[in-house]
Amino acid sequence: MATNHLKFDVVFDGYENDTIAFPHDSKQNYIRNIDNLVVKSAAKSLRKDAPSLSWIYLEYTDDMGHKFGDSPEMTKAVELADKQIGELYSAIMKRKNEDWLIIITTDHGRNAETGKNHGGQTDRERITWIVTNQKEINDRFQNGLAIVDIFPTVLQFLNIPLTDELKANLDGVSFLK
Repeated sequence: MATNHLKFDVVFDGYENDTIAFPHDSKQNYIRNIDNLVVKSAAKSLRKDAPSLSWIYLEYTDDMGHKFGDSPEMTKAVELADKQIGELYSAIMKRKNEDWLIIITTDHGRNAETGKNHGGQTDRERITWIVTNQKEINDRFQNGLAIVDIFPTVLQFLNIPLTDELKANLDGVSFLK
């Protein structure tokens, strides 16, 4: 109700419920396969549909971190995510004449000792990393950026104004100059 029944134009989601096409296995390979499909579908949509805003979530790396922590499995998952992001970036580069804001992040840190789980108060658990294609960024990006800074950054980039009341209730600050 809060979104006034907002519908997305293009959605690639819910595949984890399709146990025929993606049979569940203990090694979470089905999640890797779903991520691969989502990336291929999203890359195609980026080229064909020209969306104004896209959000893509890759779960496999998160699952491997939770299950294995600091491990060869996690390293392989990160390498796969890097290739997947490269595929998405290639699709974006086909649309060179457009102004793009690209933000890549993780949704949480990891346990300081093992690299598994999350939820504690160590720096490694509380801090996430953020990568962007923007060159005109403020000092906050280098010195204390937080995941809550993504929302105001996207709003600024899209020139979406906020009321003073909403601004006062935001925890984050745009990292764009």
